[in-house]
Amino acid sequence: MTSKIRRGLPALFTLVLLATVTFGQDPNSGAPAVQCAAPARYVDTFQKAKCVEVTLRYDLKLMRVFSNDNARLGTYFTTTCLMSPRYAIRKLALKQEWGNRATKMVEVTVPAGTTIYIGIAAFQDPETLYPGGAQQTVVVDISKLVWGTPRRFISARC
Repeated sequence: MTSKIRRGLPALFTLVLLATVTFGQDPNSGAPAVQCAAPARYVDTFQKAKCVEVTLRYDLKLMRVFSNDNARLGTYFTTTCLMSPRYAIRKLALKQEWGNRATKMVEVTVPAGTTIYIGIAAFQDPETLYPGGAQQTVVVDISKLVWGTPRRFISARC
C-alpha cells in the first residue's frame, strides 16, 4: 500500500506541532516531554536532551543540509526555514571540524509508519558560534525514505 502525502492540512497543525515540541510538550497528549526516547547516540544532540517520539500517520517532508555528497544520506533533518548556509551552520550547530559546510540541501519524504524523534538542536561548543535552536528531526531507519534531487543551497524564501 502506497501512502500519499497529506495535502491541505491546515498550517496551524504544523505550527502547533512545532510549538508544542519547542515548549517541551508531547504533541499527542500535551503532557510535559520526558527524557528523549531516541537511541543514546542522538539524545545529547537535542536541547536539554528532550525530544518527542512520533510514529507518523502521514508522509512527512523534511530537509537535510550537507556539503559532501558522501554525507547526503544521514539521519538528521529539519523543518526550519534555513536562510543561508551560515544560518544553517549556527542554528543546526554544525561544528565546522565535522566538515558540513551546508552548501547543498535535499528534500526527503518520510513515509507514514516511520518513527521519528523531534526536538530542538542543542548547542555545540563554542556556543557563541554554534548556538543551535532550530527544529531537529532524527530518523534512525533511513532505508525507506524517498530522497529528492540534491541541489546547491539557495537562500530560502521563508
